[in-house]
Amino acid sequence: MKIAFVPLDDRPCNLVFPTQICDCAGVDIISPPKKYLGRFMNPGKSNLIGKWLLTADADVYVISSDMLLYGGLIASRTTETTYKQAIQRLSILSKIKKPVYVFSTIMRLTITASSEKLAQYWEYIMEFSTISDRPGITEDQILELKNKIPSDILSQFLDARARNFKINNELISMADEADIRFLLIGKEDVAQFGLHRKEERDLKKLYNDLNIFEKVRIINGADELGLMMVTRAILDHKSIKPKIFVKYSNDIQSNIISMYEDRSINVVVNDHINAIGATRIFNLNEADLVLYINTPDGKQEDLFLQGSTRLDRALQVQKEIEEIKRLIDEDKLIAVADVAYCNGADPVFAEALLQNIDISKLASFAAWNTTSNTIGSALAFGIARLTAHGSQHTANSLILERFADDYLYQSVVRPKVIKYCKENNISIYNLGDDWKSVEKDANKLMKEEIAQNRNWSLIIACPSGRRGHWSLKLPWPRVFEAGLELKDPNPGKKD
Repeated sequence: MKIAFVPLDDRPCNLVFPTQICDCAGVDIISPPKKYLGRFMNPGKSNLIGKWLLTADADVYVISSDMLLYGGLIASRTTETTYKQAIQRLSILSKIKKPVYVFSTIMRLTITASSEKLAQYWEYIMEFSTISDRPGITEDQILELKNKIPSDILSQFLDARARNFKINNELISMADEADIRFLLIGKEDVAQFGLHRKEERDLKKLYNDLNIFEKVRIINGADELGLMMVTRAILDHKSIKPKIFVKYSNDIQSNIISMYEDRSINVVVNDHINAIGATRIFNLNEADLVLYINTPDGKQEDLFLQGSTRLDRALQVQKEIEEIKRLIDEDKLIAVADVAYCNGADPVFAEALLQNIDISKLASFAAWNTTSNTIGSALAFGIARLTAHGSQHTANSLILERFADDYLYQSVVRPKVIKYCKENNISIYNLGDDWKSVEKDANKLMKEEIAQNRNWSLIIACPSGRRGHWSLKLPWPRVFEAGLELKDPNPGKKD
């Protein structure tokens, strides 16, 4: 099997993760040249990507419409691409005579914060988007907030929304006409109330009226969509429908609504299981994969925004570790999704896993960005382990990489990098000329943390059996995400 894949953008979560899924599953994958994909505020070359698609030789095509039409996720929030241009680029899909899987997004509730100034407007537009949909809000309240936002910034935001909504309608029509085998639409960074809700209602009405609800799904999330669709394409090709048993650390807390979401954790879980092509079951003995979810203790906090962490969870976490040990002893394959916090792992839970569990026996681990991102990637990597016919080296490395990124970088190192940037008057949203110096400082902090904590030795053991080191790259000139690679000093040799 060979997949032609067009990612949402060039960040590791969107470009590297799907490749790792395929490597683990023993599936070939090709993507457009990286120079076509753009970077950060520079959009991808949509016309060249379209030409690449028409010359790619693959069995299945998995395509981000945001990249194909606009040049990526960030570009989809701007009006640089007209509706007419987008429709012309969209016509390429009907020329591909192989199964096509498309993923798109419902635009998030605010703009891209690429500077400290825009970060202020980020907050105003987010508030405008939510109160516009909230019951009991007066026109005067909305007008007062609109007056805080420059008219050109707000107009571009609303115009981009309108264009993207029309394009999503066109994509659903293409699914009805069989040009698209499966369409997954993700709601990026939403809230309980917001402009997205009417758009979602209208899109659902359209695909229900067309009676194609089995071919279209709308779920929360964005950055996990690519690896989920690659996983679904693999499962469809192999005629596999995994059975997933879900276990929460706290069943009651599964009913809370996480940050940047508009539905409960439990509903998000159900939506992602269905969208990826699996089935949720309620009999543990019949499960192919157990999805274990570490839930928030109370209201979910955002670690990127310097949310507080609870360190008084030792007793509760010990019970969770015992439960995971029991499942491992019963030879269950376990995917761990840590959603206790947004944008990083729960330090107490992750540290306990490293100290008490042979993490190589886990199917997957994820604790990054939003609840939807974490659940989608934990599922996809877990299913890849379940269907592993490819590189066992990749399967083992995936576990190590997620602990190093989601816990070590995001929960431990990144707060220190943010502190360093603020002390030196460097914008964390756009590092500019300080990009490489901040990246160098982040690498230095990673090494210091590993040297100080004996548990980190577990995540620097290379497949060769020798001690390696993590190489950290900031893929975009900001500190929000990192790309990590375990460097083996003696690949191919064993102690």
